[in-house]
Amino acid sequence: MLKLEITTDKHHSEKLIQQAVAAKVQRLMLGLRKTDKALRAFETKYQRTSADFLHNGSAEDLAGGDADYITWLGEFKLRERIQADLAELQAVKYVVK
Repeated sequence: MLKLEITTDKHHSEKLIQQAVAAKVQRLMLGLRKTDKALRAFETKYQRTSADFLHNGSAEDLAGGDADYITWLGEFKLRERIQADLAELQAVKYVVK
């Protein structure tokens, strides 16, 4: 667990930091919704889950070939990264001394 201590004599700083973290969480959630939408489009188009595609798929299986393969895989990996970042930020605890 990362512990970050910020010392300031400005009381406004605490709220400002919390707002910055909350804004980042909102941007990540928006990104997650966009990524989920893109993944659902591929899943509908190819009638398979993204997890199945990741483990068993190849560019030759897709009508869109390499472009669809790279885009689908990229969206899947992006979703994993966004979820990891969200989990970290949502676990932040604020301690005021």
